[in-house]
Amino acid sequence: MHQISRNGNYELLVVMTSFNGTKKSARYDRFMVASEFENYKLVIGQLIGGDAGDSFSEHDGFMFSTIDRDNDVDAGSCARGYKSGWWFKKCFAVNLNGEHQEGNKRSSMSWYNFSNSDECLKETRMLIRRI
Repeated sequence: MHQISRNGNYELLVVMTSFNGTKKSARYDRFMVASEFENYKLVIGQLIGGDAGDSFSEHDGFMFSTIDRDNDVDAGSCARGYKSGWWFKKCFAVNLNGEHQEGNKRSSMSWYNFSNSDECLKETRMLIRRI
């Protein structure tokens, strides 16, 4: 993602589907992933469209964490606790790399403002395009 997003301006569209079939989206005016040297820090712009609400901008400026590279600001390891790699803060309002499982489990794929809960998502897509 760094190699793609470093050479221009990109916007991000996130498309989500819940297990009950509800589809929502969120569109941001900027998306970039920094280099490995910067631990793949996320740069996310302003929410400019969609009906899923803004859960992602909270993660702006945070580095990508994995089980073996804890880059979040939480006392524990968000990646270990939620079984995924992500741009965790303390820990998250969005986790699109979570486990694929139905129910309200915090380790699942989720976007808090999708339903103002920890509802698990069935499907998610992150799409970028050059602007």
